[in-house]
Amino acid sequence: MSFTPRHKFVVVPEDVESFRRECEPIGGSIKIKGVVLAGYALRGVRTADLVAHFPQDDAIEDCVCELGIRESNYRQIPRWCLNFVPESIYPYEPEGAAGRVIVNVSPRLDEVTVAAAWQGGDWIRRFARAAIATAADIENDVHSTHTKFYAFLSLEDIADVVADFPRKNAHLIGKTLAEVRRAVSNRFHDIALATGWEPIPMHERQAGNPYCWRPSRPGSTLPNRPVS
Repeated sequence: MSFTPRHKFVVVPEDVESFRRECEPIGGSIKIKGVVLAGYALRGVRTADLVAHFPQDDAIEDCVCELGIRESNYRQIPRWCLNFVPESIYPYEPEGAAGRVIVNVSPRLDEVTVAAAWQGGDWIRRFARAAIATAADIENDVHSTHTKFYAFLSLEDIADVVADFPRKNAHLIGKTLAEVRRAVSNRFHDIALATGWEPIPMHERQAGNPYCWRPSRPGSTLPNRPVS
């Protein structure tokens, strides 16, 4: 996985906190100069479109916002990424004077606009925001995620998810469909790893391998399936 920052500018703590309030944790982190930055997604926006990383400390100082493109070994389409790095430990020189980063949710709640501005430049993108989930949506997403992306897992492997996920995750009712899909996908991802599977890097798939996952145990004959 590689990250290519296109712009680097200083933002005040208020902007960092305002941005983070519109996000939800997604797990994962990066480390810069020994400081851990936790991974977040804009609420309702696909992580395939944009991710952000914030300092884990509650007390945030001025940060350098790294705005750029993150590429992955496992996905074909690069995504936007914003890293908020404490200015005191940032190892490079930021561009010009302080800038701003603003998140705006549309009145209809179906779109999120992220705008950044700094001395000599600006950047603005609009991202679709998923609809609000019902209890039926959660149950349906469990079945569709298994069928579309994890059909190599046996019904025995996923029995607990099918039986208990909607009930144990009732707090997802009223959240966006993107949040539901992320939670369901993460659960299946954990099961796949725990039952002896590993994701196949994108460069191997591009070289002619049609599968998303493969058995991680040597000599295994577990079935696999092509990407939908």
